Amino acid sequence: HIHEAILSRVLPDSEVLRDGEPSQPFSGEDSKEVKAFGYIDDGAVLSQKKSLADQGHKALEEAWIREGFELHEKKGHLAQSRSEPLGARLDGERGGISGKPRLTARLRAATEALLRRDLVSGVQSLEVQALVGHITHLFLVCRPLLSWFHFVYEWIKQAPSRRARLSPEARE
Repeated sequence: HIHEAILSRVLPDSEVLRDGEPSQPFSGEDSKEVKAFGYIDDGAVLSQKKSLADQGHKALEEAWIREGFELHEKKGHLAQSRSEPLGARLDGERGGISGKPRLTARLRAATEALLRRDLVSGVQSLEVQALVGHITHLFLVCRPLLSWFHFVYEWIKQAPSRRARLSPEARE
């Protein structure tokens, strides 16, 4: 991934949070480390010291600009060991990344409600698209999970304007 390659030019590999790999916790309460993850137009930097997070984020911004990316206005600098940006829970002390429990529970409930329906109308296919969009965002912390939606994407592309059943493959 290009964003991870850019991060690796700015930070040691041990400080880059990567898709599908466990993150390492901070080394202690007074750690001078930063942990960072990137996405195409920005990144997030975590540290136990705000000054270190600010330095790391500035270095990342400069690297992305050098690579020709246009960045959104500055986003928050995460100067802590735990944070919950963008629907995710980042825990540098435990070395974990997960969905926020409340968001995860709401998405699970919406999915279960959808699957209880026998028929889905054309209007509801927009609901399916919105639900898949929210779940996709959550799955970005572990991109291989996105492959689960192959048949759902196929159903959405062919979504009828009248009531229809979700295909068995999409239901699974």
